Amino acid sequence: MTKPLAFLLCLLWLPAAHGQTITQAIASLKSHVTGAATLTASQLNSQATIIRQNAGQLGTDAAVITAGLDLVSTYENAEGALFTVAPTRGGFLRAATGLELPNAILDLEQAILDRTYTAASLALHESLLNG
Repeated sequence: MTKPLAFLLCLLWLPAAHGQTITQAIASLKSHVTGAATLTASQLNSQATIIRQNAGQLGTDAAVITAGLDLVSTYENAEGALFTVAPTRGGFLRAATGLELPNAILDLEQAILDRTYTAASLALHESLLNG
């Protein structure tokens, strides 16, 4: 198969997987946080990229919202809240080596704030987000 053809087939496949990729990224990060899996720095960065690229689903898909909120809770229970415990207390450089997991969690938290807590999403998912 030629490279251009493989590239086009990849582009055709991506929309079909779109609904699952952010859920898979969140699940991978949760497995890392809980110790069920160990992700490399590169893998952590890849999961963060998937979250950023698919952040819109955090405003429209109840399963994605639930998974995202669950990961934040799991991370905070295991590591402490971002910016309140070392090594992120007082802020951190986004490009710093060794902080790939906090960066991924920050990307998720920002996406939740930007996409989930909007008037439209709150109206659509009131029972999930109220309380």
